[in-house]
Amino acid sequence: MSDDKFNVHDLYELRVMEQVEDSPRLNNRMVKEKLGVSVRLAHDILGRMVSKGLLHVTKHH
Repeated sequence: MSDDKFNVHDLYELRVMEQVEDSPRLNNRMVKEKLGVSVRLAHDILGRMVSKGLLHVTKHH
């Protein structure tokens, strides 16, 4: 596939970024609900976005 086409992970990232615009505090479970994916996949998506520098993560207890 060429670089000018989106894949499903790109669309997930776009939807997460839209969610961040609405509410900057989110977690794996919130992403899971919004995307309709497993918690594991939500975790992987967020981790990939952090690695790319698209998101910054802080831990709150």
